[in-house]
Amino acid sequence: MSVETESQLPTNDYRCDVCEFVYRSAENEGVDLIDQPDEFVCPNCQATKSHFQVYPGVDDPTEDDATGDVDDDEEPEIESSTEKPRNVYTDAQTPTVASLKGLQDDGDLDVRPPYQRFDVWTNSKKSKLIESVFLGLPLPRLYLAENPDGTQEVIDGQQRLLALFQFMDEKYKLTGLKTLGEHNGSSWSTLSKEEKRHIRNTTLSTVLIQKESDPELRYDLFERLNTGATGLNEQELRNAVYRGEYNDFIARLATSEDWKLLHNLPPDGHKRMADREWVLRFMAFRDQTYLHFPDKKLTKFLNRQMESNQPNVSVDLDKAETDFKQAVALCRTVFGNHAFKRFQAGNPTSPDGQWESKRTLALEDVQLWGMTRFDKGQIVGHADAIRDASIVLSNDPEFERLIVENTSGKAGVERRFEMWKAMLDDVLADSQQGPRAFPHEIKQELWNESKTCARCGQQILLFDDAHVDHKAPYSQGGKTEKANGQLMHRYCNLAKGASS
Repeated sequence: MSVETESQLPTNDYRCDVCEFVYRSAENEGVDLIDQPDEFVCPNCQATKSHFQVYPGVDDPTEDDATGDVDDDEEPEIESSTEKPRNVYTDAQTPTVASLKGLQDDGDLDVRPPYQRFDVWTNSKKSKLIESVFLGLPLPRLYLAENPDGTQEVIDGQQRLLALFQFMDEKYKLTGLKTLGEHNGSSWSTLSKEEKRHIRNTTLSTVLIQKESDPELRYDLFERLNTGATGLNEQELRNAVYRGEYNDFIARLATSEDWKLLHNLPPDGHKRMADREWVLRFMAFRDQTYLHFPDKKLTKFLNRQMESNQPNVSVDLDKAETDFKQAVALCRTVFGNHAFKRFQAGNPTSPDGQWESKRTLALEDVQLWGMTRFDKGQIVGHADAIRDASIVLSNDPEFERLIVENTSGKAGVERRFEMWKAMLDDVLADSQQGPRAFPHEIKQELWNESKTCARCGQQILLFDDAHVDHKAPYSQGGKTEKANGQLMHRYCNLAKGASS
């Protein structure tokens, strides 16, 4: 029997459930995602490691029982307490598929409780599970939780039970089978009595977490069950653990139309609850402030926001909702479809810049937070100036690193917010010279007169790529007026600054 050495051990590919970026070990010096540092985030959208699931290939994009590294934080600590023991009581059982379906049909088993993810398996994936049942292959263990009234709900195994129950309820036909290809196109009603009996009598290994268990241990328990088992991401875990008024509040805000438009979300929202996590990020920075961000521990920061509102809400929900909706609406007003996206200046070969298509979560945090610091009238009245100044800041080398590379270090988070704050203060501050940034009207007039870059002499193709530069430097008393303004590519302005 051969023994694999460490260098021969296989590695997996992983897909981000937020932006669908695929992490391939072969493209990262052979490093498996689970061996990346805890603070690793998606290079495309900056989602944490828990949003990556094992990616078996294009024909099977979702995996309920996939193994994946789930924490961008440290191993969760179980705090000791001398006041009362913290226990979890479980009961191992082997019910049949028929008995579990009977519990569901009677309302005693909730396969899709509010905190669970949506139905994400394709019919092909569901069919493969039915094929496994026909072949007598062992299925992963299911985890159920008992409610105070004696009813049960699924913690881990939702997708598997949905696949079984939906097939028995004639919701889909078998497809994509290879080993039992003769069953492709079969529905429950077309199976023989023996085949139906085989499925009904199949036993499933379950663990029931009894109602006497300490609820304070639920997040830790869910996370431990999730490792190598459920593939739930952190927000799905939070929705499981921190149920109540505040959790419902976060879920409701994620359904607002402006929020959906800014994130280009489908009508039912993000199927893996990422939209709710983004709302939670806003609330965490709003209430705890960036000054209390724990170093490289985003999970702890967000969990703390939920814990502080459990079991009773500790904040004014009406005020929080008003702040959230105003921040979202003002981001739409100022940035439009480019909210949470970075404008990337050109380069020496091609000075023309462009908007990135991807959203950047670190930029989203500061944009939303900044909209809560000023009155609506101030923001609306200076919308064009804020937009232009933010484009300048996003091309500052230090700020760029802070929103792309160093996104979870405490010092970097504080510096990112301080730089954004300084930009807003500068735009909105009164000055005898006038504001540092040229108003939109002057920029539009210069653009209408000539689109030629004052530095390189080439045409500027995109209005947002045009920067109005002071002929006489602002730092030397130059005024912010049309006679002292000249259009440049943003790259050319940056290059000018670097060479001066």
